[in-house]
Amino acid sequence: MATLEIVFLLIVYVGKSLQGRIVPSPPSITAGPKPYPMRSWNPELGDRVYVYLPKEKNTRLQCVASGNTPKLSYDWIKDGKLIDFNSTEVTYKNNTLRIYKEHGLGTLNIHHVQESDYGIYQCRAGSASSQALSLSKKVELIEAHISSFQNNNDRPPKVVLLGQYVLLTCDPPYSNPKAILKWTTDDTLKEMTLNDRIVMDYEGNLHFTNIAKEDGGKMYSCFASLSFIGFYSKGPFTSLSVKGDKPANQPAKIQWRSAKDVIGVKGEPVRFMCIFSGHPVPKILWHKEGRPSTTLSEGHEFVINSVQFNDKGIYICAGRNPVTDKPQNVTFTLNVQAKPSWKIPPVDTRVSVGDSASINCEAEGIPSPNVEWFIDGKPFKEIPGKRQLQGDILQVTSLTKKESMVVQCNATNSHGSLFSDVYINVLGRNF
Repeated sequence: MATLEIVFLLIVYVGKSLQGRIVPSPPSITAGPKPYPMRSWNPELGDRVYVYLPKEKNTRLQCVASGNTPKLSYDWIKDGKLIDFNSTEVTYKNNTLRIYKEHGLGTLNIHHVQESDYGIYQCRAGSASSQALSLSKKVELIEAHISSFQNNNDRPPKVVLLGQYVLLTCDPPYSNPKAILKWTTDDTLKEMTLNDRIVMDYEGNLHFTNIAKEDGGKMYSCFASLSFIGFYSKGPFTSLSVKGDKPANQPAKIQWRSAKDVIGVKGEPVRFMCIFSGHPVPKILWHKEGRPSTTLSEGHEFVINSVQFNDKGIYICAGRNPVTDKPQNVTFTLNVQAKPSWKIPPVDTRVSVGDSASINCEAEGIPSPNVEWFIDGKPFKEIPGKRQLQGDILQVTSLTKKESMVVQCNATNSHGSLFSDVYINVLGRNF
């Protein structure tokens, strides 16, 4: 029994000892705002996320921090100014809150979004015991909107000969973000089926490589959609009247092509398109210059799903049918660049009073990234003998207990950005 009492007392003593030695740490935001909608064109990358929302909808911008620090607190900045949660701007006329932080968290709720709510937001987490501030990524709240087609009157009927090439233009309306374009042949907005003979280009225009009997007697309309918010806009109808009994043979001829010079971003998809007219329907083959015997793909479009540096080169789209003397070639030049990436990801650092510390924000990319520094949310200004930059490494010397800080660095090039929010925690010698 005595032995058990001794063990119990030891556990109590060790527990209290450890409790008194919990290492304090500056705040660190662990969950920030998420993009909306979550789509491949709206990824959670870099120093900023984008939220597209129409007026009168609600949104929730997440912000949660961790840190062994007393009285953890949160603020939000909008367009460079601190949000005053006691002002009339955040309340309805009956004084109930329209914009508020969730209890115990920094997560921001905005109800019935108004014109004045759109802008750039950023969450800050701090504490009463330290000047250290952790920052979330910036989140840009953008109005989701799609306009009507400029001219919605039905177009004059097109009379076309069997076997001929026909183009129907879309002329899409303004939208933000960019709307998805499709074609329909009825009022239900059911998407029409495309194939090797009927192709839509990257601008939304519809190409009939040669007209068939079954294409006549229909009403064709382009429509634009932002399906994630249920917004649609339909364009004017165009009817086709097909004349003739027997289609005349037509050689393969290029009618539309995507950009000749293409810059791909490493790891992302790259698309090329060439559209040929002709009867019979031209067969289209793709190959890379220097490897003519290797067919990469068939059809109007060629896609590299995850482009790499060794994909750089010249690509050839060749169209031909039985009445074409030789293949009609279209060339594309592909160069590959890269978003910023960390050579070594920045990490939180703990040091003792009097020690020095460094934060490494070395990034690589093509073009070479530019690195910006912030300390506790304020733009970095080099202090001789105390803080200095050596390349993309921040060094701070002779740290005192009051100099715990949160360091932000942002690496940016023309393809994207990286954001890091890490702390230097200065501990007493007894830790």
